[in-house]
Amino acid sequence: MLRNTDKTTNEQLLHRKFANLPRSPSTTMTSSRTPITPATPASPLSKDSQQQNQHPPSVTILSRPYLTSSQIFALQKRTRGSAISEQKETQIRLQACAWIAAIGEHMHFPIRTIGTGMMLYHRFHLFYPITDFPFMDMAITCLFVASKMQDTIKKLRDILIVGYQIRHPNGPDINPESQTMEDQRKRVIGLERMVLEIVCFDFRGRHAQGYLIKLTRYYRLNQEVARTAWKISVDCYRTFIPLKHTPQTIALSCLEFSGRLSGQRLSLQPESFCSKRVYVEAVIQDLLELYIHFRLQTIMGNVHSEDDFMAIGIAINRESTSKSYSEQPNDDIPIPPLSSGDRGIVRYVLDRSRMEDE
Repeated sequence: MLRNTDKTTNEQLLHRKFANLPRSPSTTMTSSRTPITPATPASPLSKDSQQQNQHPPSVTILSRPYLTSSQIFALQKRTRGSAISEQKETQIRLQACAWIAAIGEHMHFPIRTIGTGMMLYHRFHLFYPITDFPFMDMAITCLFVASKMQDTIKKLRDILIVGYQIRHPNGPDINPESQTMEDQRKRVIGLERMVLEIVCFDFRGRHAQGYLIKLTRYYRLNQEVARTAWKISVDCYRTFIPLKHTPQTIALSCLEFSGRLSGQRLSLQPESFCSKRVYVEAVIQDLLELYIHFRLQTIMGNVHSEDDFMAIGIAINRESTSKSYSEQPNDDIPIPPLSSGDRGIVRYVLDRSRMEDE
């Protein structure tokens, strides 16, 4: 798996290939300024005065837009414990994704907002147990934060009302000023800060749909393959794929998967787009696991049979060049602080090179 620095460089190289894509400048966000050590006073101070002049400790946390498969496995194992099985945890995640999609479609959010909400939900529960938070409240919180990140802001009250209407389609109607809505609003506001800290205030969006359209034009593919690939890219949000792979890798994988579903063998060159064949195969394997085991909870699973996906899996295994593709387990993963007050001053840094310079 690529390091964060390598992936940032690869994304910039790919942006140069497609000139009309804006390049994301490296930015740094801090929760406060770096404390400056005060000068030694001329006269001695009392013990109480010295304690008041002491600055709280400073902790620097680097944003991790991508995680390896072994890191995700270690984090899941750590948060899951023995309280819940892996199968049950996956079912809850898929239910939350379906809830986010239902509310987002009802409110006419673009796919980038809905997808960001799902990505936030997956990332949040890598650091917090999934059983500690009602998935409906957590899903609404992630969608609310995603709407701000993608500049498609809606009032929290409107999102809560839509969620209630979807949950109770036959009524009764609820008063927006009721105590029930106010209690839920307070819960979401409290969870919002936790979500922002988990993503290290990194609001940069990474989605495969833009690359998908450009690659379709670049390879002159037909519209049927492009439509199917678009639906597959939406299903990717229901997995950890967007947390593990760059958007161009996901786009290439969706196009190849779409071609195989239509009986075509597309000749794509991942290396030309800052990716590798082994990464494309890894994405396809994750998609196959989703479609085979949770087919009815996906978009494409309701269109194709399980035999179609099994046939693709057999073909991929025969052609696979990634037999040596493995990652060393990495259990030593720093957990973000529960709140900035618990650790003193917390600085969230987005650029690894700046962090190393400091």
